[in-house]
Amino acid sequence: MAKRAIFFACFLAALAAGFAAGLAWFSWKGAERGSFMGRELDLTKEQGERMHEIWGAAMEKRRRMHREQAETIKAERIEAVKALLDASEVVEYEAILAAEQSRREAARETSSQVFEQAIDDTMKILTPEQQEKYKEFIAERRERHRRRGGRQGVQAGAGEAAARESEESTP
Repeated sequence: MAKRAIFFACFLAALAAGFAAGLAWFSWKGAERGSFMGRELDLTKEQGERMHEIWGAAMEKRRRMHREQAETIKAERIEAVKALLDASEVVEYEAILAAEQSRREAARETSSQVFEQAIDDTMKILTPEQQEKYKEFIAERRERHRRRGGRQGVQAGAGEAAARESEESTP
């Protein structure tokens, strides 16, 4: 019975991780879709700005609602699984959950390092003018992610090297 519960919990965790990765990809590609829509509809600058506000607010609300719902569902699942287990199995299950959390944090850190390296590598191929624009882009992405309540991770750490370089080059 305990093995079945553990398997079910691991399956749900993997499913949630895949869903989160899909949301991250959607967020990254969202900027391209906005400019595409502006071109397709031949929007004025004011219309484009207003559309950005409308969709930005809607997507932020949607992300917040999803995050809250996902946290509630996860907590309910954990409690439901615990209810199926005896006391010693609950201890084992909590240890599994703690180990899973540690692995997630390690994976986030590794992912962040890969992202930072890509930023550094990108900076090396850009002209000084392009580097300045790129630093601004990365800083805007980081700020938007921070405002959305993003955790430390790939996007939250994005551009640290670019920001450091910008600070170092500022007189």
